[in-house]
Amino acid sequence: MTLPTIGEVAAAIAGVARLIRLDATGFLMFDASPRGFWMSFWAAAVIAPMVALNSLVFAISQGMTGGLVVQMVGDVLVFAIGWMLYPLIMLPLADWMERGQHGLRYLVGYNWFQVFANVVALPLQLFAASGSLAGGIEQLLFLGFMSALLLYGWFMVQKGLDVGPGTGAALVMVDVVVSLLVAAMAMQLPGLTP
Repeated sequence: MTLPTIGEVAAAIAGVARLIRLDATGFLMFDASPRGFWMSFWAAAVIAPMVALNSLVFAISQGMTGGLVVQMVGDVLVFAIGWMLYPLIMLPLADWMERGQHGLRYLVGYNWFQVFANVVALPLQLFAASGSLAGGIEQLLFLGFMSALLLYGWFMVQKGLDVGPGTGAALVMVDVVVSLLVAAMAMQLPGLTP
């Protein structure tokens, strides 16, 4: 797979910037073709080092001294499985809902948005792992971040797939359930911490 061009990356950044402002025209900035869909998977390559770093810091903060590489590789693999699984569920679901013509548009925007979400999440995760935040502040920041992700997800699925608020909420729950299932499966893997 070839790398996205500078223009494609710039358009993706511009699209995400609009989505962050709850501007649905952000979806118009993305290449919603099959090629654009596959190019959006490069966002995972940007996120994977953040997942590895977070995994390393978390493992060290939990007192792990051995198996750090196994933990990091395992966490990155779990991330990759989740990254692949969501589109495999959403594309047929969009077709079933007669929104298949919008499926690629939604998923391209969703994929690129994940870079922004992970850039915001990483410092929060690092502060939490370091123990430098008081428990109440850490929980409040986590709750605020997760609430924002759910609201952004709700906005993006509504506008990206052109569905109503109730359907959008149900589709956000699909994303949450997929994430929880992947996390639950990861906890069953030997050598990985929850």
